[in-house]
Amino acid sequence: MKTYLLILFIAFTLNLQSQPVINGDISDASYTQIAAFASGQNSLGNADDLGVLKYHCDGSDIYLGVSGEVSSNNNILIFFDFSGYIGRGDNTLGAGAVGVFTNIGGATMDFDVDFALAFNEGEGNTNFYLDACRYGTLGVMSSAFIGNTSDQTGTSVEANLGGTFGGAGNITFAYKNNFAGNANEGVEMKIPLSVFSGVDNSQAFRIFVILTAINGDFSNECIPGDPGGFELGNNPNLSGLGGQDFFTKYAPLVFGISFDCKLDAGPSTGPWVGDMHPSEIPSTPFSHSNNCNWVACGVYPQTDCGYYAYQSLLWNSDPGTYDDAECCPPYGDEGSGQASYGNGVVENTDLIDGVANLTLDFTAFGISNLNRKNWGAPDAGPNGLMADTRTYTGGSGTIKVGGVTKLAVINAMIELDVDYPIPFGPGDKVVGSGHGTIDVVNSDPAWVAKFNNGNNQVQFDYYSFSPTIQNCYGAFVYTLILRSAEVQQNIAAAPVNNVGLLPLNNAKVQFNIASFTPEGTNLQNRSVHARQIIKTPNGTLPEGLNAVAPLYWRLGTTLAEINTAVIFDISGISGITNTNNLRILKRENATGTWAIWGSYTAPGFDGLTSTQIRANSLTSFSEFAIASTTDPLPVELSAFDVKITVKGINLFWKTETEKDNYGFEVYRRKQNAQPHTVFFNWEKIGFVSGSGNSNSPKDYAFLDEVNCAGVYEYQLHQIDNNGTVTLSKSVQINLEAPVRYTLSQNYPNPFNPETKIRYEIPQSGEVQLVVYDILGNMVKELVSQKQEAGSYEVNFKADSFSSGCYLYKISSGNFVSIKKMLLVK
Repeated sequence: MKTYLLILFIAFTLNLQSQPVINGDISDASYTQIAAFASGQNSLGNADDLGVLKYHCDGSDIYLGVSGEVSSNNNILIFFDFSGYIGRGDNTLGAGAVGVFTNIGGATMDFDVDFALAFNEGEGNTNFYLDACRYGTLGVMSSAFIGNTSDQTGTSVEANLGGTFGGAGNITFAYKNNFAGNANEGVEMKIPLSVFSGVDNSQAFRIFVILTAINGDFSNECIPGDPGGFELGNNPNLSGLGGQDFFTKYAPLVFGISFDCKLDAGPSTGPWVGDMHPSEIPSTPFSHSNNCNWVACGVYPQTDCGYYAYQSLLWNSDPGTYDDAECCPPYGDEGSGQASYGNGVVENTDLIDGVANLTLDFTAFGISNLNRKNWGAPDAGPNGLMADTRTYTGGSGTIKVGGVTKLAVINAMIELDVDYPIPFGPGDKVVGSGHGTIDVVNSDPAWVAKFNNGNNQVQFDYYSFSPTIQNCYGAFVYTLILRSAEVQQNIAAAPVNNVGLLPLNNAKVQFNIASFTPEGTNLQNRSVHARQIIKTPNGTLPEGLNAVAPLYWRLGTTLAEINTAVIFDISGISGITNTNNLRILKRENATGTWAIWGSYTAPGFDGLTSTQIRANSLTSFSEFAIASTTDPLPVELSAFDVKITVKGINLFWKTETEKDNYGFEVYRRKQNAQPHTVFFNWEKIGFVSGSGNSNSPKDYAFLDEVNCAGVYEYQLHQIDNNGTVTLSKSVQINLEAPVRYTLSQNYPNPFNPETKIRYEIPQSGEVQLVVYDILGNMVKELVSQKQEAGSYEVNFKADSFSSGCYLYKISSGNFVSIKKMLLVK
């Protein structure tokens, strides 16, 4: 079964790495090695070999390289598993209609195969051929011959892969057949994510590579894993080879890092919240006592519980007050007995080179919400639908390299949706979401700049989440992926000690509690929880409402019962012209139907301010939003930021809603060198068209190709269709002057036919950049002019030049530098 704890997001972090060149040589610096052939097995002989598996992904395209070679009609077979796509699971693959796929239908992989590619020489050494197959829950959905290269020396070819994989787009691939002479050579490809049906960059993926014969016989040469000393043969069952994984670790599809982790879960200090509580289900097989605390069984019959809503998620747990070993045999007060860890396994960044000495750790999360689902009457017994939602808050963590903190995270939250195992629930499955705030003071500025998407938050994804111990304490193993968070979430939780007003200021809500009944005696079992999510909620509005605010709330509690009013702070919502037109919406979950909450108090009445609205008489929690009976809210600009790139200064902004939006004029002004407080006049530098009318978030970008050092200020002029202009806030950025003259190595190198040359000058002056052949003859003058201090990049096109070594020389003032570059056609 495929079990995931997913935390959904779309990252929007700038990645300044250059993309690999598809030429059959996988030595490009931007690649990350995620696995290697390590078994030493060789059932197909020395003419068929594998080396390493590398990848790079920029959020739009997957670049993949497998070093190695095949002979005759043998295949390099690559299997893909994406976290958001359900493929074959633990079933046999099913037979395809082309190439090797016709002969491997009875094979069973060690993971959920979604898509597969098969590369082969076609019994020759002139071309390189590609077949593809898409899988689904019922078997093969489509398979086809995709295309072939014209040679085996690195010439790339594009071919339509989307038609077979259910998406849209072309694969670009190339092959160099000289692995014996160059360990970097093999098959290399670029695949747009749009090619894969049901896949986007909020997911993660893993891969398995193996050499096979055309008749479907699997060799014992694969990445990763070691099948043993003999070939696997026809229709093997890799899941039956225990003790190892025949797939890579999950890798992010955007800028991010994967960690292998184990953590403890436990009661920490006193009774914990069980999946089923004896006070609600007395004298039933769902609960039992272990002589210390009443707990809840997720599987019946057994003496220990299979599933707890643990009170705490811990790191290197300290069980606290338990001194009697009978309370939690055989662990006593020693926690789960499992060591916690978080080790880096895959990185898709330009912050580090590999995952050596990369670690992650967290402090405790406390439970602040437990929402039971489909439990039915206490004596009804299993119904096959039972589940719950659990929210843990208050965590913090650090990511370190060599023991040095690079990124610190505080106020972290994890929310889990747990389906109970059969016969109680629909099946053992965990999904969820989570965020954390970047602790800027205690983090490396370079890491902050990369992971901060303007909201100062990161998101965690949990994959292959599974328990190793489930007793009084628990231990869980999983893969965690750290990425930027696109959606800002303001999180707060607090214990409920008394009736009355309880503010959760960070989430901009207040509870006015009339009565409550605790679940247990510990404070963590009597909490309320709130999240303000800065995103326009999805779903259809009730009749009579035609606008919804670009944010909503998710509320919860661990209390058994509560009767409360909730006051929502609406001061951050612009465009409200008449507060009497506002309504409060409520729905049970993210896919539920919005309904108007009938008992509410409008802003300005019964003690409320003009920026407060109150939902009255709430006895259950879920999602809440603010809507209006008036026309749609005007253009709501939720983010505006600038970042420095190698090409200049990038401007990014986002709207949550738009009405009659014609577009944005982009204005810039530069700070005068003397005095520093004076700016030059604003100048219009561009225009970006708007989306007209929209009730969903829209992202915009504009590149200002400036090179000169200085402080720049930017402002947006939003223009309605009727000509009305609204000015945004202004943002500043300092494009610092280089501290020294530098001439960088061209990239890519070797190249064909274009490459880029980057240089920096710390002061204004005449600059000359010239290209010479190996004999010293000038063949191209790239720059000859006066330039201001700054960073520059020049594109050199060598279409008309012959292969060979060339020199490029820069001269500016007393600075002279010469470097070599290699043109290979």
